[in-house]
Amino acid sequence: MTDSVETHPLIEQLIQQHIAFIEQQFLDTKQLQQEITALCQWLTRQSLKDIITLEQLHMALRNVFIDKEIPQSTLIQGSIYLHQALLHPINQNTTIAEIINPLHLDALAQYTASKSTQRKYLIEKITKHPAFATMASQLLQQVLNDYFQNHLSDTSSHVGRFMKIGKSVLENVTDLNLAQAIQQYLEKNVSKMGTLAEKMLNQHLNDEKVYQLHVQLWHELKNTPLSHIQHYIDPNDLPQTIPLLHQFWDHFRYSEFFEQQLQHALEAWYTHHQNQSVLNLLQAIGTSEHQLNTQLHGPAEQIIKQFIADGGLKKHLQPQLKAFYYAPSTLSLLKQI
Repeated sequence: MTDSVETHPLIEQLIQQHIAFIEQQFLDTKQLQQEITALCQWLTRQSLKDIITLEQLHMALRNVFIDKEIPQSTLIQGSIYLHQALLHPINQNTTIAEIINPLHLDALAQYTASKSTQRKYLIEKITKHPAFATMASQLLQQVLNDYFQNHLSDTSSHVGRFMKIGKSVLENVTDLNLAQAIQQYLEKNVSKMGTLAEKMLNQHLNDEKVYQLHVQLWHELKNTPLSHIQHYIDPNDLPQTIPLLHQFWDHFRYSEFFEQQLQHALEAWYTHHQNQSVLNLLQAIGTSEHQLNTQLHGPAEQIIKQFIADGGLKKHLQPQLKAFYYAPSTLSLLKQI
């Protein structure tokens, strides 16, 4: 409708009646249910490729979940909610056993225990790492030094007197004090120590012992209140840790690695499902056409009622209906009535 066209009282009434009719149709629960049912029936008969292309799916996924920046206010609110959850009074009286099913934990224990190949690989990587050798060497050196010092200071013991003699002989022969001699020996035998540690860990962490370790830990922890998690996670650190985690995601989501993995996964999924109906896809995630219908109807009815009550639908329809009724072709038809 242009500004040059004069309004007509009868047409204005007709527009208002049209709007009222549409509003009444939407407010009719039975009518709304029929419309949603018809939509669901049509939707479930369509194949995936009829509704969306691979390119559209990729773009939608990126636009909604990847390219959108998470607002700083959302991160702050997230840290506040987690802080409140960690400090909630119910944590004082809720034990781990109340939120974890022992049968599920037993299944996890059996699964973990069965992964001997992965476990041996991890043990090898740890024991062969220079940091492990350094830590183990320093620990052994400290233990041996403490042992010798304790016995050397014991003048009343025959063992102490004998060790003093051995210490003197060692230092005279090697020109090293006891601590240096121990350190030199450990440094020369670092690789041997790593091999021995690997062998011992594999012996003590076989499938059965790993399973028993899970069981033992469960019996020790099952009656522990959830509030004890604060010993490991400081609620006051959340405003710093959540932004740090977000920084990792920010970098990762724009990496070439992630882009290629996302593209490959979407292509594989779309190729496999493109000819399947939406109904089959719904069934694959445990949802039926009836459930979809029910889930859509409740929220849709509430939203539409509120939309109409706030005048939103009328505001949306009025300019469109004015453009229609004051169109020359429509006016020409109305004159024939």
